Amino acid sequence: MKIIASLLCAALAFASAEAAAQNWPNKPVRFIISTGGGTSPDRIGRIVADRLSRDLGQSIVVDNITGGGGIIATRTAARAPADGYTLFFAGVSALVTDLFTIKDPGYDADRDFEPISMIYEEGSLGIAVHPSVPAKTFPEFLALAKKEPGKLSYGTTSVNFIILFGRWINKLASTEMLAVAYKSPAQQFQDVLSGRIQMVISSPPTLEPHMKAGKLRVLAVDGARRFPAWPEVPNISDSFPGFRLSGMGVMVAPRGTPQEVIRAAQRGMEKIVNDKTYQDALLTMGFTIDGAGTPESIQKRVRERRDYWKQVFDGLAIKPE
Repeated sequence: MKIIASLLCAALAFASAEAAAQNWPNKPVRFIISTGGGTSPDRIGRIVADRLSRDLGQSIVVDNITGGGGIIATRTAARAPADGYTLFFAGVSALVTDLFTIKDPGYDADRDFEPISMIYEEGSLGIAVHPSVPAKTFPEFLALAKKEPGKLSYGTTSVNFIILFGRWINKLASTEMLAVAYKSPAQQFQDVLSGRIQMVISSPPTLEPHMKAGKLRVLAVDGARRFPAWPEVPNISDSFPGFRLSGMGVMVAPRGTPQEVIRAAQRGMEKIVNDKTYQDALLTMGFTIDGAGTPESIQKRVRERRDYWKQVFDGLAIKPE
């Protein structure tokens, strides 16, 4: 009788959970973002939250949890109840690079998260130079840097991604361009626009007004394909096949979240990412999207990014700390 009672309780609990999942959401859903207000992920996340709220008929509430380079937010999301009421905007750090830089981040992306949908496929970065640089193309610029080791310089800020980006270019091209550290992007741009440094690595929206004014020349852009707003600008991968350090954004839920919830969120995200107004909004911020994807295709993309980033960290002899 005890066994039968236990089985009945388990069946009732399962039925109750399934019914709750089918009625999802019946209260506000928390959407964790690991960057502060006004940042690109925050702006994109709020567009997604607003549109998903309208589609689902329930509030999707953005919760900005900053600090620790995104680790605090990722840990919080990984440890949240898998009941469908916590979603997470996972970037390339949480899904890919933390694996190579942090010995014990307190989470495992494969173990702890269930992919729902791509939020954006790529967040591109462009390489631009001051007009006084005689090189007109990216290969010409690399040849110039190789010919004059230590004479060309580029700016970096506290963003580790940009620092690694520049170091990896140096490694692949066998060049010795100097990294000049700045406290803020504004100081960096002041120096590249005045010609004190020759190169800058930044997002297309930041570079574009200077490019249009003839104050900077964009030589190449990261990404698997041409950046839609700059179809004439070649990719870095044209010079270094396979090069792809661009970011990515994925909506995930804690592992174990009911599949009814995952599917409902997927359907809502499909509508959003296929909407041209959303795609255009992403483009103005330097991001692109190529469909919502499936759990399988998202996992494949994550694996591909990990494979390439492993080459970067191994090539630069960077070990987890």
